[in-house]
Formats: sequence, C-alpha cells, structure tokens
Amino acid sequence: MDGVDSLLDNLPDDTRNVLLTLARAWHTCVTGQLAPKDVAADWALPRLPIQLRPPLAHARHLYLTCTYADETWPNDVRDLAAPLAAYLARAIRAEAGQQPGRDGWGFPVSLGRTDTVVFEITAEDPAEIVPVVNGRSLIDLVADFEKARRWELAGDYSGLVPASFSFGDLTQYYLGRAARQWPGPGRAWLLGCDCGEVGCWPLDARIDVTDDLVLWQDFHQPHRAARDYRSFGPFVFDRSEYDRAVADAVAALRADRS
Repeated sequence: MDGVDSLLDNLPDDTRNVLLTLARAWHTCVTGQLAPKDVAADWALPRLPIQLRPPLAHARHLYLTCTYADETWPNDVRDLAAPLAAYLARAIRAEAGQQPGRDGWGFPVSLGRTDTVVFEITAEDPAEIVPVVNGRSLIDLVADFEKARRWELAGDYSGLVPASFSFGDLTQYYLGRAARQWPGPGRAWLLGCDCGEVGCWPLDARIDVTDDLVLWQDFHQPHRAARDYRSFGPFVFDRSEYDRAVADAVAALRADRS
C-alpha cells in the first residue's frame, strides 16, 4: 500500500494522473485485469457515490482530450479530488485485505454506493412523472448542471406526461425494454419539455440493468447534441428498490385516473 500513499502525496500537483491511477488500481484489484486509464475510469464511475463522480469524470475527459499544459479544473470539481482520492484509497485497501461480498457490478457491497429514486406523480392535469434522485428532482439536478456550464437554456424541462404520449408498459420503459422503446432500445426519455410535448426538449439516458442494479448514464440532449453530459451522473440504483419505485408510480397514475 506504499504506492497508494505516494499517490495521495502527489494529488495537489498531479491531480489527473493520481485519480486515474487510483481508479485503475481499484479496477485491477477487483477484476484482476489491467486496463487503460479511461477504461478503468468508465468502470469505476458508476461504482462511486454520486457526490464523488465529477472529478474522476473530469480527469477522464482531460486524459482523452488535452495535454497536461492545457488542462483546467473548475474549483468545485477540484475541491472534490481529495475526498475522491481518499475514497479510492479506502476501496483499494479493502480489496487488499479481507474480501467483502459483491453485488452484480463486482464492487464490495459493504462500501454501499447506490443512489435512491422516487418517481413523483405531480398534481397537474394531466399528471407528470418526475424522477427524484437522492431527494432532488432530476429537473433541478440537470438545470443546476447546465447553468454551471453557462449553457443557453433554450427550453425548460418537465416530467413525462403519459396521457400525451404512449410510453407503453412503464415498468419496462424505465428499464429501456419496452416493446416500442423511446427514443430507442436501451435508452429512455427521463424528462420532457414543459410544453407537454416530450420530443420538444427531452433529456434521455442509457439504461443498463443487471439482476441487482439499474444504471442511468450517457445523458443526452438531442437538440444540443454537442453538449457533454459525461460528468452528469451516472446514477446507480438498487434493482429491487427501483422496480418498486416504478410500480408505485404506475399505481399512483392508475389511482389518479380512476
């Protein structure tokens, strides 16, 4: 573990390399395989607590797009580098000692790092479905993300309106598996436009599913395809809790219509 301590000492002056190297070490400890830094970062990101993902996502982006001389770090992202490095070091040390149980993604369940989600049914007529992630509306989360990057807000997000669009079986739609999945297989519109037309200003994401977990990542705004949402999320949910949250929303919608 001397190598981990040396990396932590170098964090202030070599942030990108230290974070990526720690992520790769964690990947190797868990999988027994060597991987390029960007691949290891892709593996590590959904396994991290939501609050600690931005610095690793940013380090990966810098690794792929610019030289050390040209890299920049937003202050709010750099401030999270030390907590992230400490977390990665703890995960590596846990792997080097007694092996805890693992979940469907291969990481130690004792380190618990899943997000929470509720699908809120609004009181509007017609009703909307708004995901609430870790106690905050997805509308507010993505709005804060976009405003922090000073992106032009050409539209406002709102929840999905099942009365205005046929999403099919919502229990399958929110797994990316509906018979006619929108906007395509393995992806889902999670938010629509506040005008009520989902395609006017949607936010979509890729949905990956295992027996134990559901992952939202690769967020995308189709009307601003050049925007980079890679550091938004990913969000990782316990599968049983996720399925229950969707079922509760479906039941609430049915009650609202009766």
